[in-house]
Order: sequence, then structure tokens, then C-alpha cells
Amino acid sequence: MSQSVELELPENLTVAHVQALHEQLETLVDDKKNDSIIAHAKDVRRVDTAGLQLLLVAKEAAKERQISWVWDEPSDVLVGGARLLGMHTKLDIQ
Repeated sequence: MSQSVELELPENLTVAHVQALHEQLETLVDDKKNDSIIAHAKDVRRVDTAGLQLLLVAKEAAKERQISWVWDEPSDVLVGGARLLGMHTKLDIQ
């Protein structure tokens, strides 16, 4: 049985706060029952390169496992950070 899972991204998506998120993302991507991850991102207020890299690696790992990744209300901060670093295309975030 496949399922969609919802992921609430934290307010601080920075190097100091990504360890717990990393573990959570690994669990979601490794679960063979998951066929879709819905990333709720409206509350992200701070983002840095480490946070964006973690999201990119998780999104690409999900794609390899045929798990779709859907952005739900990405904050302007998240989108702006991704654009600034030229990662918005790979993250498929607008």
C-alpha cells in the first residue's frame, strides 16, 4: 500500500538545525510505502546553503526511489534563498 506523507519544514532551515531534519528525511525516503512527500514550507524564515543542500539531496533521493516531492506554500525566504544560490530549478521551487 502506498501513501502520501506530510513534512513540516522548520522555521530555521540552517546548518545549526538540519540534523534532526536530515534523520526525518532519510526515514521518509527509505520507507517503501511512501509514494509522495508533501513539503509544507510556509513557516521557513531562515535558510542557508546547508539547509538547501539537504533539501536537494532528499528531493533527488526521493526521485531515485520514484517518490514524488510536492512543495506546499514555500515561503518567500525559501524561494529567495534557492534563487540566490541557483538551486531553484533543481529544487523545482518557484
